[in-house]
Amino acid sequence: MTDQLIRLAAACLHRGEEPPLGGGRPVGNLFFAGCNLRCGFCQNHQISHHPEAGVSITPAACAERMLELAAAGAGAIGLVTPTHQGAAVARAVELARLQELALPVIYNSNGTDGPTVLARFDGLVDVYLPDFKYGSDAIAQNLSRVSGYVARARRAVTVMHAQVGHLPDDQAEGEARRGLIVRHLVLPGGLAGTARVARELVGAVGDGLWLSLMAQYHPDALARTGAGRALAHLHPELARPIATAEYDQALQDVEDAGLYRLFTQDPGASPAEGRPDFDRPEPFRWS
Repeated sequence: MTDQLIRLAAACLHRGEEPPLGGGRPVGNLFFAGCNLRCGFCQNHQISHHPEAGVSITPAACAERMLELAAAGAGAIGLVTPTHQGAAVARAVELARLQELALPVIYNSNGTDGPTVLARFDGLVDVYLPDFKYGSDAIAQNLSRVSGYVARARRAVTVMHAQVGHLPDDQAEGEARRGLIVRHLVLPGGLAGTARVARELVGAVGDGLWLSLMAQYHPDALARTGAGRALAHLHPELARPIATAEYDQALQDVEDAGLYRLFTQDPGASPAEGRPDFDRPEPFRWS
């Protein structure tokens, strides 16, 4: 057991996830304050760069939030950036399960989760949803202030896959109940190193992986954080959204690596409601 408090920034129904997450219903997401990365372009910078955001609650109270979201119509429960509060969040999931939470639990992280943290969630998490952000350690250091990212992300994905396996194809077309989905955000100018990311993923877990290739990069956050303003000078290409041709190239890169199970986005349709404002009681405009 743990009596450690959890810093919870928001809990809400969220409709912007990959189609099988929630099985046609919104995901009841719990957004945890703080993050062990400092991505200058993070759309959640209001909470990820501010570990003091939100409120401190006990694991028992966090479990109650999960049950409330389930009662409000959630099709799954999402744990967003739980890594640095892992022990207490895992205890909250245990308590929710004891109170008959039957929905799939989704673990949504930045991809730097260590084996000790992931072992704590073994048997508690149904769907792993990590990022694999970069194919270059140098770019990861510049953009997110993290060292050794590629090896850390590959190790995390490998451990997650060992726990839950690939998402079955029939669940990808319907409701995700158990498995791994990896997210990769395409960045302007090819900064994310998509081709290497795809090769790393195939090398780690094989070509049965479902990859969510995201086109929703937006430069709004650059002007709002110190890390973002520094990035704008270091990588001026980040001052614009991605071009359709860049997304098309990323698609080609992942297919060349052998990944064909894909969730895709239209780079020409970047809905404003997908960008949260955590100063609002309901951070997303569709809520």
